[in-house]
Formats: sequence, C-alpha cells, structure tokens
Amino acid sequence: MKPSIIEESLIESIQESDVSKLADLPAWMQDLREKGIEYYQKQGLPSTHDEDWRYTNLQPLSQIKFRLSESTHVKSEHRIDPYRIPGALELVMVNGHFVADYSRLNQLPKELTVTTLDSISKGNSESIQSLLSQKEPCNSLQALNWAFLQQGIFIHLQKPLTQEVLVHLIYLNGQERESIVSFPRNIILLEQHTQLTVVESHIGIGESECLNNGFTEIALRAGAQLTYCKIQQENLQSYHVHQARVQLERDSRVHTFSFSVGGKLTRNNLNITFQGESAEAVLNGFYYARQNQLIDNHTLVEHLHPNCHSNQLYKGILRDRGRGVFNGKIYVHPRAQKTDAYQLNKTLLLSSESQIDTKPQLEIFADDVKCTHGATIGQIDPDELFYLESRAIPKHQAINMLSRGFANHVILQVKQMKIQTYLNALLDHVLFRS
Repeated sequence: MKPSIIEESLIESIQESDVSKLADLPAWMQDLREKGIEYYQKQGLPSTHDEDWRYTNLQPLSQIKFRLSESTHVKSEHRIDPYRIPGALELVMVNGHFVADYSRLNQLPKELTVTTLDSISKGNSESIQSLLSQKEPCNSLQALNWAFLQQGIFIHLQKPLTQEVLVHLIYLNGQERESIVSFPRNIILLEQHTQLTVVESHIGIGESECLNNGFTEIALRAGAQLTYCKIQQENLQSYHVHQARVQLERDSRVHTFSFSVGGKLTRNNLNITFQGESAEAVLNGFYYARQNQLIDNHTLVEHLHPNCHSNQLYKGILRDRGRGVFNGKIYVHPRAQKTDAYQLNKTLLLSSESQIDTKPQLEIFADDVKCTHGATIGQIDPDELFYLESRAIPKHQAINMLSRGFANHVILQVKQMKIQTYLNALLDHVLFRS
C-alpha cells in the first residue's frame, strides 16, 4: 500500500535536515541506507489496514516536521545521575550522539568490547556487516532506521568474564523547541559460553515532540547467556518505535524485560528466533498507560529447532484514557519437536475509558509439543479496596497500592537486584505521583 501522504512523509521532512553531517559510512553501509530509503518510499508508513498495525495509527507522524539534531547538551535540570545504575558500565547518547564526557567506561574488562558503531564500521568489520545486512527490511520503520543510521553501539563479549558485568545504554532524547528524530542502532554479540547483562534506557529531556526509532540486534552463540532489559520513560509528547531481534544458537539463554511507562505512542517489537537446539527464552514485560497514552507490545517467537523453551508474561495497568495493545505470536515449525512454549498477558483497567486489545496467538506445525497461551482483563477487586479504605487509607492511595501489588509479580522476574531496585523506584514514581 502506498499512502497518499507520502509526499509529506517522514522521509521528506528528515531530508530537509543536513544529513551530510552524519558520520562518513563505508560503501556497504551506504548501500544499506539506500535500500532503506527505497523500501520506505515504496511502502510508506504502516496503516491501520495492516493487521500488525490495526490498533496503532502512525499517520500523525507524517504531519510533524522532525529534524535530526546535532545537540549533545544536557541542561542542569535534566541531570543524568537519577538514571544511573550503581556499578554499571555506561554509554550515554544525547539525541542519537555518543557523549564520552557523560559516559563511564573506566572499568571495561579486556574481554569486552563496547564502542560506537561508526568506529567499527570504518574498519569494515565483517561481523558487523553480516549482522546489520539483510536482503530487505522487515517493515518500513526498520527501513527508516536503515536510511538514517546514526551512531550506534556495538557490544561484543569475546570470552567469559571472571565477574558479573552490567552495561547500561542511556539514550537521552529531546530539545526545548524543535521536534527531533533519532535512529539508534545497537548490536550485541556474545560468543560461546559467555554471560552479560545489558540495560537499554530511553529517557525524555525537555517537552518537545520527539521520534525515537530504534533497532537492537542480538546474536548469542552456543551456550551464551544474556539478560536484556529495555526501559522507556520518555515524555508524553514523544513517539517511540523500537524493534529488537534475538538469534539464539544451541544451548543459549536470553531473559528479556520490557518496561514502558512514557511516550504518547509506544510500539515495542520483540522477535526471538531459535537457531539451535535446547535454547531458552524468557520474555517478560510491564506497561503503564495514563492520560491519552498508547503502548503497543508485539512479540514473535519462532521455534525452528527441537527441545527449545519459551516463556512470556506481560502485565499492564491502564488508567484515564490510556490504551494498551498486546499481540504475542508463537510459531512452531515442523521440525521443532519437544517445544515447550507458554504465553500470558494480564491487564488491570483502572478506568471505564481505558482500553486493551490483546491477541495471543499459537501456530503449531509439530505434533509433539506443549504450548499454552492466555489473556486476562480485570479491575480492582471492590472487596480488597473496601478493606484498605476501612483501615483509613484514602481511596486513590489504596488503588495505587493494589496496582503496585499487581505489578510486583512481574518486576520480581528480574533476578539482578540492581535492575530490580531501579525498576521498583521508577514504578513507585509513576504510580504514586502520576
């Protein structure tokens, strides 16, 4: 489908910026950008006529004059310290640009490479090229990420570490007067039998409209283990579209956690592909939408090989006119015998005007599997609310306390205490102060 608004689309708005100021790229990456522009110009933005986007309307994006920003300044009132995780290695990006002065990489182990993507790409790294390159984008949002590739982050763990390491990617987005756009691109590569924890935070600074269109590519070699947590807490004028793709080889393990509480419109895509036997994936998430927010979570788990296990639990709280979308699909291919796959979405509605569209899906083409899925939608139990009010707890506070208990179960699925503490503090802030 080619929308009639293509002449006023994002591609035209962004091209008005001086894109020549982007980092010089090697020939293969320039080719990647050209493919992205060509694909997007043919397809345009997804519309609500597309099944994957039927509940999420992106057309307002085409009416906003987004610009690429060169600003890397953070005002004193937008201090970075509250967003830091104690003891973590940190890379800070402001409006898509790496800022060394804000980052903390002093204790980087020799087995671990953490650097900007453009510094690697100039060396024409074959591993980077193979992970970045595809025949064509999966969708037009990914095509935009290709077309306007800025500084990304490359994380490469080559050998097992002697101690636990946490890498924190902090993306600060926004300006006071301009509507800006950024296209972060991250690559995480773990070699055989290595283990790492990565947190990716997207934070809004200022009150202007922003578009953050990111893509994170993750490849786990045989026996590797990764904990990957993505946090989105941008301002309520922001648009956030993020896609993560995880490739699991034999005996590898990934534990993902998605935490979304900000943004006017948020779309999280998470694709897991089992490329070897006896691998495992845990996909957990929490979302909280208030006012007129829309938070849309799409997951796709492809079981291509036998004896693999996947487990999904997403919980959400919706209040005011907040809307949520959950679409989770488990696809079991014919050769993926002995698959064990589980999926559950639970949503708590705090208002008669809040809304959730949930669609758990199973497509099974193997006959020796164990797969279940489900969804629940509910409200605050009036008996529980009465009990708290009868103890002189104000109604609004009682509702927040019960909501906190609802969310607590999924937060506890994060086993790293530093991350769990960080998420608990953020959750308390949005629940009790919003």
